[in-house]
Amino acid sequence: MSIVKITGKKGQPGIPGEQGATGRNGQKGVKGQQLIYHSFIVKVESDKSGNNIFSIDELPQKKISLFRGQTYKFDQTHYTNLDDDGNLIYPLYLYKDLNTKLNFAEHSDNHNIHEFKVPLDLPEKIYYSNTSDNNMGGSIDIMSFIPDLHYNNRTNTNTNIIIEYTKLGGSINKANLEEKYQPIIGMSSKYTVSGGDILNGQPMIQDFTNGIISATGISDTVPPAWKFIGIATNSAASGNVCTIVHDGFVTARFKSLPPIIPDSYTFNDETNNIHRLYKETTFETQHNTKNTHYQITFDAGEGSVLYYNIRKLNFPTTDSLAIRLGWEYSNDNTTYITPSLNGFHKSKNNVPPYSEYFNSYDGYDRTVDTSGQIFPYTENFILEHDGSLEGTFYSRYIRFHFKDDFWLTALYSWEIVLNPFPNSTPTGSRPVVNTPLYLHPDDLTKVFAYTDTDTDTNNTLVGYCASENTDDNDSIYMRVSTNKF
Repeated sequence: MSIVKITGKKGQPGIPGEQGATGRNGQKGVKGQQLIYHSFIVKVESDKSGNNIFSIDELPQKKISLFRGQTYKFDQTHYTNLDDDGNLIYPLYLYKDLNTKLNFAEHSDNHNIHEFKVPLDLPEKIYYSNTSDNNMGGSIDIMSFIPDLHYNNRTNTNTNIIIEYTKLGGSINKANLEEKYQPIIGMSSKYTVSGGDILNGQPMIQDFTNGIISATGISDTVPPAWKFIGIATNSAASGNVCTIVHDGFVTARFKSLPPIIPDSYTFNDETNNIHRLYKETTFETQHNTKNTHYQITFDAGEGSVLYYNIRKLNFPTTDSLAIRLGWEYSNDNTTYITPSLNGFHKSKNNVPPYSEYFNSYDGYDRTVDTSGQIFPYTENFILEHDGSLEGTFYSRYIRFHFKDDFWLTALYSWEIVLNPFPNSTPTGSRPVVNTPLYLHPDDLTKVFAYTDTDTDTNNTLVGYCASENTDDNDSIYMRVSTNKF
């Protein structure tokens, strides 16, 4: 017999039963390990005055940086921190200010290791020290991972965290070399210092004596380039560690190289010679060889113009301009313009060294033509013919030409004072970005820059200018490298 199975329609769901009681909670999991952003090795050492100070990562009283929200260790397990029983002699503490101590987290493994998670509301600078001696430690910069922003004094209503978003300063910021440390940007190396204490921002050279490698400051003579190893980023006593930037950006000690400016200039046997003026300078007589064309060019420098003051003129009253001093001016040292001034004479042509008097058919009467470029026989002649003894062509360059066709060397003289305006600063005080920097020959703890293209550059190259500001602390922001940008 066959069985036929027939499935009916599914009925409606029944009413849910009553919910049972909640089960027991499981065991609490093990707390995950806190990521440590950096572990600072703390030691206690003596400074050169015999005072106990903290050393952080081998640098005495190092200025360090912490990022908000990150956790750091301060490891005081080194024997210099401990007494014979293993207890801390000088516990390190963090301070929000001189009176407000910050709390370390508990460290279960070793009570001589302190953990610190940086709160988001800390000010930009805090301090580390010991309770019994506030001079043992140093400062800590509090920074943020948020690009171009930092925290400062504003309340977020959702979290009650005090924050403010403020643009950071420019990327080229000189360090204060009065402090013991400066930020490090680029490639650096650590050396033990030998040969005496060194200063933050000081040029350093290698020292290889008795098989021991160290770094030392420079004394006595300018060393060859191969001995230069970089710029110190911290002050350090001899025997301590110094960090030296050898390819990167750093603030270095700087000193201008004063220009060597004679009291006066005269013609010489050179032609087309250019003299850069930085202050008031006198151009005066020198008795020269007959029938020789002399010329001399004065340069006020970029952005400046030359002013003149004619103080004395004395030329013989010959029948023509056989003895003549003339001038011209330019803004590019290429195209020169011949002036036409009241109280001055003309020549037959205005091509240097010019020529005899223009109005020769008038019997060489020097009073006939008084508008030209040749100096007259006295300064009073200029005034008598509505001219001026002072003035400017508003030009960077002035060039003088002189020729004596008559051989009256004992009878002529002049004195003309030139002033660059605005007054140019001494050589090296405002180096241009990307120009070379050298060890200063008179102070080997500093660097300098040439701005006078005629100056010899046989000094040791240390890098290139990265910012023209040399005002603060007599220092300059530079790139340490012997390879040009």
